[in-house]
Amino acid sequence: MPTLLLGLPAELLLLVGEYTSTAGLASLALVSRSLNELITPTLYSSIELKVFRPALSCLHTISLAPSSLAQGRDLASLVKALRLALHTVDPNPVLGDPSWWSLEDALAKVAARLNNLRSFSYNAPSSLRLNTLVDLLTASSHVLYSLDVALSDDGLFGANLRRPLLSPAFEHLARVSISNLWELPAGYFEYLRHLLVTRADHLQTLSFSDMDEELTRTLLASTTFFALRELCLEAGTFSLPEFPHNGFPRLISLAIRGLEDFDLDLLEHNSVSIPTVAYPVLESLACDVSFLPIFLPNDGDRTRRPIHTVQLNHASYERNGGGHSAIAPEWEEVSAALSHLTFSGVPVGHLAFNTYRLSLDNLSRLLPSLKDLESLVMVIVYEPEFRSNDAIRSLSDALEGMTHLHTLLFSDAPMKTEDEEYCFTISFAIDRQRDIVRQWSERAAPLRRVAFTMEKEWVRRGEEWVLITE
Repeated sequence: MPTLLLGLPAELLLLVGEYTSTAGLASLALVSRSLNELITPTLYSSIELKVFRPALSCLHTISLAPSSLAQGRDLASLVKALRLALHTVDPNPVLGDPSWWSLEDALAKVAARLNNLRSFSYNAPSSLRLNTLVDLLTASSHVLYSLDVALSDDGLFGANLRRPLLSPAFEHLARVSISNLWELPAGYFEYLRHLLVTRADHLQTLSFSDMDEELTRTLLASTTFFALRELCLEAGTFSLPEFPHNGFPRLISLAIRGLEDFDLDLLEHNSVSIPTVAYPVLESLACDVSFLPIFLPNDGDRTRRPIHTVQLNHASYERNGGGHSAIAPEWEEVSAALSHLTFSGVPVGHLAFNTYRLSLDNLSRLLPSLKDLESLVMVIVYEPEFRSNDAIRSLSDALEGMTHLHTLLFSDAPMKTEDEEYCFTISFAIDRQRDIVRQWSERAAPLRRVAFTMEKEWVRRGEEWVLITE
């Protein structure tokens, strides 16, 4: 086998390497010196680390000096994508519980040599120190495209700068996500502000979460982000009186998070407002139910934002998962907000909402005003009346006018968060589910996907409906 491999052209071997697992690449690199020379750049080009000890070992390996390696290569310079996403530690009965900060220490040793890094993501209990981040940015500024980091919140970075901060020119940076930033020494603030200002005409995605509200506002107010397409930030920041709403003229997607930790009095007293001309091309909005009327006001034809995708209160559907807010809004609040969807400049095609209790009769009355929906996700605390024939029949009638609806999903995620054994009782009534799906699909021909609980879903394959449980 080694002889056969060595007889293949280098281009073909590299193509094989692209479809080989990390473990397979490591084995190939041990076959011969020539294969090692060829495969090693592929082996280290993209690194994803999810377990503590292998992550620590990998960082130590790439930090080794070239002179200490048999081939004399600088492994750090081969890394083009580095993602550390660690949430649990794996204690060793001999070594004991490891220190999370040893992971950051290992990264700090190699950061200045990651000079070909295109994408960097760091999310671990030992958040990233600012000095380490600056070293990494300085080394990779000429090639870095994507940055996603959780910074240190324990003050270890200190107010004394290790050296004068010179913000380099970032030639390709287009995606920036920063979280867990509550204080920032002056030198670092200017570094970050200069980074955003100099890339304002090129940044496509920007996310600030778990950050000081005024700090975030000041950074975003530094310039106009002409190229920005996606923005994610905290509700408290968005609601500040001097937030630069007009600074994102080409924004397509906006996510406003964290309202449950925010002062609700601002919304109750209608003090949150945005200029009529702000967000003129916004298509996708994720926010608390209270924000929707602000973006889609009933003001005649003055404001008609082209919003076609709406996600309220973190609502999403995933098999055995999905998102929802900690405190689900009542249906009356949700219904009042959804009435503003008719004030969008385009038909709303995708809707997801979270509510405490949902009557299928109320849903039936809502749907005729949303006849252009293609997908509908409903995350509910208490089970709807799936056992009522009248309610099912009423909803079937309402679905008849839904000529585009292909996805209709109910989720029981909120209660399952409290008790993983919980599920809507209809989860056990497969025949009842099948009968309902048949009724609905007769009225709404485009339906291809239906779920009554996040544990099971029905998928249409040809003329048959198939129950998916895995």
